[in-house]
Amino acid sequence: MIGKLRDQISLINYSTTSDGAGGTDATERTDITLWAKVTPLSGSRGVDGSQITLNQVYEVLIRYEDYPPLNKKNRIQFENRILVIHAFQIVHERRKYIKIIAEEDAGRDEIIYDEQFQPITDEQGNYIIN
Repeated sequence: MIGKLRDQISLINYSTTSDGAGGTDATERTDITLWAKVTPLSGSRGVDGSQITLNQVYEVLIRYEDYPPLNKKNRIQFENRILVIHAFQIVHERRKYIKIIAEEDAGRDEIIYDEQFQPITDEQGNYIIN
């Protein structure tokens, strides 16, 4: 299994601090860079309000020894993608590997509407996006 951990990932920690004026400033830092096996599990395309969403779910396998403390604010950077962590579990009782389920934060595209607020589609029925 060690030879299959060929993808390099970085664990990014997002934190907020007070800006002194009643607001907050968001900061990010790379906590750790480590080797993993990143496998796409499923992908989907949907509509959320007036935006098209593109979702890709990944399984990320890392060694237990490399296991950093995770929380809701952590993200994984893999190549040019940012993955949002949804769940993780220890794979074997011997605590050799940890499996992380994460979803790509691909952003959203806005659907273009006509004057009657109807979504504009092409000849195949696909939404025209901005």
